[in-house]
Amino acid sequence: MPLRLVLFLSLWLGVLNVQAQMPSEILQDSISEHKKKGIFNHDSIPWPNPKIAFKLSAILPGAGQIYNKGYWKPPIIYAGFGVFTYLILNHHAQFKLYRSSYIAKTDATSPFRTDPYPQFNVNAVQLQRNFHRQSRDMMFLLGAVWYALNIVEAFVDAHMKHFDVSEEISMRVTPAPLFYQSQGTAHFGPGLRVGFRF
Repeated sequence: MPLRLVLFLSLWLGVLNVQAQMPSEILQDSISEHKKKGIFNHDSIPWPNPKIAFKLSAILPGAGQIYNKGYWKPPIIYAGFGVFTYLILNHHAQFKLYRSSYIAKTDATSPFRTDPYPQFNVNAVQLQRNFHRQSRDMMFLLGAVWYALNIVEAFVDAHMKHFDVSEEISMRVTPAPLFYQSQGTAHFGPGLRVGFRF
């Protein structure tokens, strides 16, 4: 469930970011001049350069977003890292307690003489120990995915600023009824109509 939530939030923020961006006239003029001169390649791309955004985000999460002038994004990135750090530390602390309890219950010669959970039997303690270890490891994995998404978002955002989003090109999405036939019976349902204007 947390992985689906993280992916949903990342995609939603990407969609909002694409809708909110309008390239400046200066950037468009610069790109047009580069194309006219025939020197438009990946190394001559004006601000923002996707390669620089990629490297900055890889070195310091959020730096690529600041480079792209997405100043509202780094707090979200660091809030995500804060949540993952808290969950990792919490699950690790619980794992250590249940591990100590398990060792105290199963090994009479262990240095763990005091049992933190004397009210639980061995099976319950073992299940809790395994659960917290797996949850801690999952949070590590999700934290790595969050770090990778930070890099990808900065790279894609820098690319998106170079797309031509003029007023002559528009897309309109409106609700529309959907009729379909299944096993000889007509059905009605909600649908979407997508229209493009060039």
